Amino acid sequence: MPEVSPEGKIRFALKAREPASGKVLWERKFAAQPPVPFTDSQGKNLVLAWEAATDAGRLAAKRCPQAWPIFQKTRPARNDTFFEVVDSVSGRTLGGVLVRTGSGPSSFESVAAVGFMLIIAKSGGRVTLYSLDDGEIKARLTGSLPAANEQTNTLALVENDNQLMIYDQRSGVKLTTQNFGQPIIYAHFSEDGRRLLVLTRQQIAYVLDLSDVSKTTH
Repeated sequence: MPEVSPEGKIRFALKAREPASGKVLWERKFAAQPPVPFTDSQGKNLVLAWEAATDAGRLAAKRCPQAWPIFQKTRPARNDTFFEVVDSVSGRTLGGVLVRTGSGPSSFESVAAVGFMLIIAKSGGRVTLYSLDDGEIKARLTGSLPAANEQTNTLALVENDNQLMIYDQRSGVKLTTQNFGQPIIYAHFSEDGRRLLVLTRQQIAYVLDLSDVSKTTH
């Protein structure tokens, strides 16, 4: 049975654990209005999505010095979402962005914070790149299955099922295109961003050398 507070609210808890041992790294408890969490296996951060026009969304924005002035000036509406970026290991808040598109936190397919960028994907292959520095949109792209790397500032998106597009994630400029002739179901960068693992629906795995591409992003 859920734990109910004297005020009649259901309490929620979010815990981060060390995978090998199960040790709790940090924990957050919510008396009401819990966030929608978005995990990113490619990166080091967790993104918490809040309904911006709530007390919880306002408190999340207050934890982000760069985003708070924008939040105050904008006066969020009902469907706006505030994204809080959290370090997965320490639970420390790293930044946030107010997003005024969509229909609340649950309307987004995936959200990831890589480097100084927030990568938001919605249905229909719509991907938007926001800067964590100023909260502004830097690019609107088309694709699915976004994967990004902080070291090389590169972003991979799948288009038309079998094409892999590589972008500079800071500007949205296209760097190269790879055609596999088979539907792509997964993509993952190496830690240094110089290689990219691509898996097709036929269970064929490719490893791409992106060393020359990554040089153009610096």
